[in-house]
Amino acid sequence: MRDRHKLTEPQTQAIREGFKELTQAATRFGKKDWIIFASGQLFNLMVAKAFAPTAAKDLFDMFATAVTPLVDAAHGLLGPDPFA
Repeated sequence: MRDRHKLTEPQTQAIREGFKELTQAATRFGKKDWIIFASGQLFNLMVAKAFAPTAAKDLFDMFATAVTPLVDAAHGLLGPDPFA
């Protein structure tokens, strides 16, 4: 990310700190709550540090790839789709 998008040191440090906080939050929250928390943190990070649109998209894509198995598992906890 840093080299591909020429991120500044404060942006790079913010990503490191953000992922550290997400890792710590994983011990405090259940899957569904963590996914909601992580999505908010990611959005906040992208806005607060003014990432270029392509860098923000890449960061979000990396996050989405990493949490897709968790989302699938959380969806399974909800039971049958009430809108089906």
